[in-house]
Amino acid sequence: MRLLHLADLHIGKILNGYSMLEDQRHILAQVLDIVDRQGADVVLIAGDIYDRSIAPKEALTLYNDFLAELILKRGLSVIAISGNHDSGERLEAGSALTEAMSYYMEGTFKKDTRRITLKDEFGEVDFYPIAFADVAEVRLTLEEDSIRSFDEAMQETVERIELRDAVRSVALAHCYAVSQETDEEEKIDSQKPLSIGGKDFVKASYFSKFNYTALGHLHRRQKCLLPKIRYCGTLLKYSFSEETHTKSVLLVDLDAEGNVSIIEEEVFPLRNMRTIRGRFEEVLQAATTDVHKEDYVRFILEDEELIHNAMSVLKSYYPYAMELRYEFREREAKKFFSHRGEREKTVLEMASLFYEQNYEEPMDELTRDLVREVVEAIGGESR
Repeated sequence: MRLLHLADLHIGKILNGYSMLEDQRHILAQVLDIVDRQGADVVLIAGDIYDRSIAPKEALTLYNDFLAELILKRGLSVIAISGNHDSGERLEAGSALTEAMSYYMEGTFKKDTRRITLKDEFGEVDFYPIAFADVAEVRLTLEEDSIRSFDEAMQETVERIELRDAVRSVALAHCYAVSQETDEEEKIDSQKPLSIGGKDFVKASYFSKFNYTALGHLHRRQKCLLPKIRYCGTLLKYSFSEETHTKSVLLVDLDAEGNVSIIEEEVFPLRNMRTIRGRFEEVLQAATTDVHKEDYVRFILEDEELIHNAMSVLKSYYPYAMELRYEFREREAKKFFSHRGEREKTVLEMASLFYEQNYEEPMDELTRDLVREVVEAIGGESR
């Protein structure tokens, strides 16, 4: 059986004011091309199908069109779960009907993880989709008051899954899995935390009993503890912290004994995401010969002072410019906001810096007066 492992589609995402729907339509078409060239039997989608719990209609249409291509035109089965960006209840609506078309959606967390059984030439394969849920919901659903962390919630959930003897098994989960407690995943700006405060991680070892585990949530493709426990990563770069990532599709071959082999097929975005660094005049000069002006670009300027109307000028060359930062202001900000006990700047001065960083101009007197009033109302010019 060949599995196509996807996750974190984030359909409908708006990044720095730009809708990513066109980019997502382009990349999903590449996925369909890969299916046509390489073949697949089952598509696994490990959560974060949409970027928001209430997705816009254009996002719903794009996902429905993608499903129609996979299921109706190519005859594949699709098994999907909710992620922390999704509304599980909305995703699961109508599932009794969609399962007749081989689309299995597990949107809400259940006391007993369901078993979905599909067949290939070697026999049956059991799939166990674990929908995303926060710790309180898992504790309530499983009626286990001792569950106080994501790790305990996943451990209890997986331990309750009873695998059938001599039947191959595949799990889907949306979580932050680590090889050991001390693991630290690189920070990806577009990854929404699973919780506010506390620890989000779960031990990857819980999934070792399955022949393959399709994970979602982390945006960089990677194996976790074992080659059979995998994150496929996102199909697109969703922040500048991902600009060096190579994005791909995972094709997972499951043989008669349950052993897996992985094929990685690289995918290529409609617009790349990159950073251009230098002094303003140097950046403008290089722009005249840049053949990739349609990319999503972040500028980091090395000038020692603010350039008037800099972003507007740069956008005349790069229509999809997303960010403009000044290196000297970031040094100043780091200096102001570090060494808390040694700070000499007032709240008003730090607010002025924050304003300049966001609006690319000094704070005007009216705004300064308003900030001063707020500061005084909450207790004066604390340092």
